[in-house]
Order: sequence, then C-alpha cells, then structure tokens
Amino acid sequence: MGPITLPDNPTTVKPAIKKRLVLLSGLASALVILAGVLVLAGWTFRIEVLKRIWEEYVAMNPLTAICFILSGIGLGLLKKPWGPGLRLSRMFGAAVLLLSSLKFISLFIGWDYPLDHVLFADELQETSRGLQNRMAPNTAFCFVLSSLAILLIDKETSGKNRPAQFLSILVTLISLLSLYGYVYGVSYLIGYAAYIPMALHTALVFLILAVGLLFARPDKGIMLPIFCENTGEKLFARLFALVLPLLVGWIKLQGEYSGYYSQEFGTAVFALLTYIVSMVLLGRNAVERYRANQERYRADLILRENAHKLQSILDNTTTPIYIKDINGRFELVNMEFERVFEVRSEAIKGKTDAEVFPEKVGELIEEHDREVLELGETKTMEEVFLVEPEERTYITVKFPLKDTKGRINALCSIATDITERKKAEVLLRESEQKLNAILSSLGEAVVVADASGNFTYFNDIAEQILGLGITDTALPDWSARYGSFRPDGVTLYPSEELPLARGLRGESTTDVELFVRNDNIPEGRAIKVTGRPILDDQEKVIGSVVVCRDVTHEKQLEALIQESEQRLKTVIANIGEGVIVANRQGKFILFNKNAEEILGVGAAEVSIPDWTSAYGVYKLDGKTVFPPEELPLARALKGEITDSVEMLIKNERYPNGRYISVTGRPIKNEEGEITAGVVDFRDVTQIKLLEQTIKDLRDKYWQVIHRRKN
Repeated sequence: MGPITLPDNPTTVKPAIKKRLVLLSGLASALVILAGVLVLAGWTFRIEVLKRIWEEYVAMNPLTAICFILSGIGLGLLKKPWGPGLRLSRMFGAAVLLLSSLKFISLFIGWDYPLDHVLFADELQETSRGLQNRMAPNTAFCFVLSSLAILLIDKETSGKNRPAQFLSILVTLISLLSLYGYVYGVSYLIGYAAYIPMALHTALVFLILAVGLLFARPDKGIMLPIFCENTGEKLFARLFALVLPLLVGWIKLQGEYSGYYSQEFGTAVFALLTYIVSMVLLGRNAVERYRANQERYRADLILRENAHKLQSILDNTTTPIYIKDINGRFELVNMEFERVFEVRSEAIKGKTDAEVFPEKVGELIEEHDREVLELGETKTMEEVFLVEPEERTYITVKFPLKDTKGRINALCSIATDITERKKAEVLLRESEQKLNAILSSLGEAVVVADASGNFTYFNDIAEQILGLGITDTALPDWSARYGSFRPDGVTLYPSEELPLARGLRGESTTDVELFVRNDNIPEGRAIKVTGRPILDDQEKVIGSVVVCRDVTHEKQLEALIQESEQRLKTVIANIGEGVIVANRQGKFILFNKNAEEILGVGAAEVSIPDWTSAYGVYKLDGKTVFPPEELPLARALKGEITDSVEMLIKNERYPNGRYISVTGRPIKNEEGEITAGVVDFRDVTQIKLLEQTIKDLRDKYWQVIHRRKN
C-alpha cells in the first residue's frame, strides 16, 4: 500500500490564519490603548472631536478612557498563554474589574461613585442633555464582562468551552446594540432609563476590544469551528453577514430621511435585498454542503480502499492477527486467524475472548490485553492455545492503536507460532544435558570460550583439575587468575599463547604441557592441553574449546621410569656381556658399550635384513653369511626363544673374526603382545681357540698312540 496523503485537518486552525488573527488581536489592543489616550488628550487639551466625535453625541468619560487603556494593555499581554506577561495581564484585568464593579454596584445601592467625576470635574457637564458626564451603566457592565474575559482567557470547561469567549460575545452584542442605536437613532438602545448613554466611540472601542479578546485564542473553544475553515472567503462571508444588515438599514433610513423614496418603498427594497442576500448565502451554503459531501464520499472511498488493501495484506500473512476495541471485542481478524482457530470473521466480530476461546485461555488473553491497554505500551508474551490435536505455543506481540489525538481506541495482536521452535529448544536442552553428562563423565576437563574471550562452559572435571570454575576474567589475565605456568612451574605462561586463546585465533594445538598452581591447588599439577577453534558454517571463528588431562601421575611415573632406566643402563653398561634391545620395527633402543666392543660397531640405523652385512655376521665356517631372519634378535621379535647360538663376527675392526654366543628372548607387555626383543651375547673366541687347541692335542695324542700300537 502506497503512502496516503491526507488533507489538512478540518478541525484545527491553520498556523498561518492563527498567526494573522493573533496579530489582529495585538492590533486591536493598540487601537484600544490609542483610543483611550486620544480621549484623555481631548479632555486635557479641550479638543471636542476627540472627546465626543460629534457635537450632539455624548463624550467618553475620562475614567472610561483610563479603563480602556488598562484593558488594552491587558489584551496586548495575552499574546502568550504563559510567562510573566500573562500575570501582568491579569493584574490589569483585575484593576479594571475593581473600578467597573464598584461603579456598577453603586447604581443599585444609591452610592455616589466618585472616581468617574474626579478628573476634569469642571468640564463634565453635558449641557445638551442636562446631565453630568458619568460612566454609563452599560459601559460599566461591558468593562465588568471584558475584564472577566481577560482574567478567564485560558480557563476551559469539561466541554472544551471557554467562558471568556462567551463574555466577549456578550460585550460585542451590547456594543452593537449601541451602534445600531446611533445608526438608527433609537435612544433606548444606547442608554438605560435616565442615565447617561454609552458614547459612540465607547461602543466602537468595546467592539474592537471584544473582537481582540476573541482573536487572542482563535483555535480554542467556540472560535475553533469559526476559524477552522481553510479559506479566507468563508471568514469574509461571516464578517459580511455581520456588517451588511447594519449598512443596508442605515442606507434605508438615510434615503427616507432625505425624501428619496417613501417608507413603503424603502421597506420593500430592504426586504428584497434581504431576500437576495439570503438566497445567495443559502445557495452558497448548499454548494459548500455539496462539496463537503463529495469530499466526504471521496474520503470514505479512500478509507474503504485502504481498509481493503489492509485486509488483503493481513490475509496474506502467515501469522494470526486480530484487532479488538477497548472493550475487548473483536473488530477484525485475518484469514490465518480463521484457519488456525477454525472460526469465521463474521461469526466472532463483536465477541469477546470468553465467547471464542475456552474459559481459562480467554481469561488469560483478556488479562494480557488489559495490561497492554492500561500501560499503553507494546508487550511481547507467550500464549498457549489448543489447536486440535495439540497445544500450540505462540509468541504474541500486542500493542495499543491510537487515534490522531493520541488516545487509545483499539488493540492489535500479532501471533507467531513457535511450537516447533519450542520443541527444538527442548531437544536442544536434552542434547545439552546429555552432552554435559558425557563431558562430565569423561576423565578429562573441557573448557569452552566464546569469540569475545568469555568462558561459556566448564565441566566438573575442569573445575577439579584447574582448581577454579567459570569466572569473568579477561583473556589477558587468564594465566594470572588460574595460575598457568610453563612446565618448570616457575615461568608464568603468556595468556595469549594458551591453547584456548590460540583457538580463538583459529589455531589448533595438541598436548601442550602446562603446570597449574593456585590457591585451591597449592601443590600444583601438570596437565596436557589440546585446543581447537569452533567455526560456524562460514568458517568464521565463533569460539574455542580445549580438552585438558591431569598428567601429574604420569609425570611421576615417567620420572620413576627414567630413574629405573638409568639404573638399568648403568647395570647393563657394567656387566661383561653385550646387550641389545630392538623394538618391533627393528630399531635399536638399547646398545651397551660391551655390545659395541664385542661387535666392533655401535648402534646403526639399519633395517633387519641389513643387520648381517652391517655387522659382518657369519656362520662358524667363516664363509657363509648368517641369514638375517635367523639371527636371535630377529627371532626374538617373532616371539621365539634362542639359547647360545654361536656365530662369527668379521668386519673391518675384526678382520680375523670373533666368535660370539648369543641368547635371545622376546619382550611382551601385560596383554602378552610382543613389543621388543632382547639379546645378550659374549665373546667366546678364546674358548673356541682353547677348544681347537685341545682338539689338536687330542688328535696328536691319538696319532702317537696309534703308531706305538703299530
């Protein structure tokens, strides 16, 4: 739906018109003050035209002129409805009210009010009327009304009416009566009984003062509907309707007095003009009504079209939406609401929640709605509805709807079905619980941190191994807080080099050795840490995880093993036999000095098939190469036991050869698997030489015996 362009609000006064009217009110204030000053100047300098305008008219009393000056000042200070100016205006209004009220009261109690004949007392006699110039009763009454209007200018009743405006209108009517009296020559319209009448310019100034008071607040009270029109033509028409009867009546009388036409002809012309003006005004009013009806029809059409567009938008959303009035009755629902709750829009309009939903559900919804309407704020909440065949959970956003004046007149609710998400959350929580159980059952510590370096997970083993659980420690302080040292137990490990910190940089680490010591584990413990970064679908690092295991016992065992191995090597090195140990791959892992001395060659990086050539191993005949696979060490790696296998070693160091006797055994682990082979051997060359010598002597001995027998 495109943007809607609304016309100017017809119930407010346009700022430009209001500004002009307020300026006119200020001009009226200036005219009232000027009139009062001119009259006082006329009395002071005996200028009759300033005092009475025309010779046969009554003069304005000096006190009346003073009251006009005070009233004009009070009107001028009403420009702003706040501040010190308003307080001063009320002070001037109160002064006029006091002066005029005393005069008005004196007329009823027979008290000789002195203030209206103190100034210029010798000149106040009206010789043409045989009366002293005093303030007229209707003049005093108009001052009472206008001063009250100044004091009550911003007072407003519960019906948005302003008493000051009614008082000003009454002053306008009284002043118009006096003006009509002067125009038509009707004396009883300008005065009361035997009292002096209101002066002509007094009536005119009162009219200006009253209009100024009405224009001071043109956007309030009964003035609002008068000046809320958008054209100056309508304002001119109203003023014209006010002045025209006075003007036409005056022309009629002047024509009759001058003998231009008879009274009957003047009356007929007056009636004809009145008819013409009435018809023009009625015709214009009919045209205005027609235009207003056309505008109303177009506005209604736009509203219906916009309502249809809004309904179309709502009907094509996948979330249930409804609008209720402030009494909780449905005004509008969309098609998704109808589908989900299996209701028809026409059937539930005007109904409450209690009439649509089960009792408990309806009460809960009404409670939520009341809360939103009372607070006047948007609320987000979870609501559960029975949607056959299961309960469905909705995340509901409720907010008040307001009219153009900001008053709440309805409530809107938009509900999103989050049932599947809730189920997924339950499954996720169960998975997390299972994962936590698995991680807690592991013999290793697990620590997780997010991309900001905040710890998010410590399993129980982690707290035991590290001595501390989750803290709000910043990354640069990790090592100091948890007591992370290098394996020497003295040098503090740089926090940025810890496996968990390196994981946040996308690096992987394996079996990094640390020493941890803090207040909870003062004896310290050795740990090995493996770390990995946690990546999202875009391969972006979102966290880091490390797995730690306590290797303190392993380290102690390693130390013992190393000590034992050192002792064993010392023993082996000091025994008279050669000892060689090889692993399953044929790599020598032990080769003592006697073995090197006997064989003439130390531990060589050669494979099993090359052993015989590397060390010069022959059978006893000294010519046949000993098969590598039959060597006692090779047979030991196959699990065979050999005893006193004799062979000849002949190489660069021992070109004449050395005889050795070799015994071999396999080395097995606790499960009986062969992990290595060991042989021990000794040099038997001297024994072999002695045996050969003995054999030679025995052969010679038998030869001698054989000759003697022969």
